[in-house]
Amino acid sequence: MFSLKKPSKQKKKPKKTKYQKKKTKQRFGRKKQKAKKNQKTKKLIFEKRLPDDLRIHVNTPAIHKVLGNLIDNAIKYSLEGGKIALSAEKEGDFCRMTVTDNGIGISEKDLPHVFERFYRADKARSRHMGGTGLGLAIVKHLVQAHGGEVEARSELGQGSQFSFTLPLAE
Repeated sequence: MFSLKKPSKQKKKPKKTKYQKKKTKQRFGRKKQKAKKNQKTKKLIFEKRLPDDLRIHVNTPAIHKVLGNLIDNAIKYSLEGGKIALSAEKEGDFCRMTVTDNGIGISEKDLPHVFERFYRADKARSRHMGGTGLGLAIVKHLVQAHGGEVEARSELGQGSQFSFTLPLAE
């Protein structure tokens, strides 16, 4: 499992990762509640399309980090009165979970680099909004550790869509 601890502390035997079968609606639902506080400040509209019957095989704390980061970024980079959509759908043996916003978007030049560690698309905005540039790199690492993939689509001035796949529970 990924760790931000000092390398000297990482030499200890890693803890066994626990995976659980969870409904996708539960995973997105908890993160949406946490985001409600920030939603009121910017008057954001949240939409969700989450089927009741999709079950995924996940390490719950890890996927909370993934969803938390993607939703927090959508809130952070959305304009006042913007919309954030949360969705999940079956895609073969996987579930594709997607967070979409109609915020400021990411330039075509920056898009291939957003999952790199410490990469910040807009250096000037970074100072004002905070963050380290590690969030999306951690998202990528955690999703890949689950056997999934992550991708980003965006258009400057139109918004962004971040999606990832996770194996369906048997």
